[in-house]
Amino acid sequence: MDKTDIFIRSAKGEQEIATRVNKLPIKHRSVLIMIDGRTTEEALLAKISGMFDGKTIVSDLETHGFIERKAVPRSAVQAK
Repeated sequence: MDKTDIFIRSAKGEQEIATRVNKLPIKHRSVLIMIDGRTTEEALLAKISGMFDGKTIVSDLETHGFIERKAVPRSAVQAK
């Protein structure tokens, strides 16, 4: 795991956004909606740290298959 990884929504995550079939708590749903496939883990956690226990929520979403981690090459992060 690297703080420069990004998260993407899985098919389960996309389905939850569209249908609310899993009835996620509002904080989890809010974070799931913020997952955009471009923001690094570090930036995402910084963005939500004032509102929620971001690490726990992101971990829950990943553990339950709503989001997936995608490694980003360091050169791509440095170029930004």
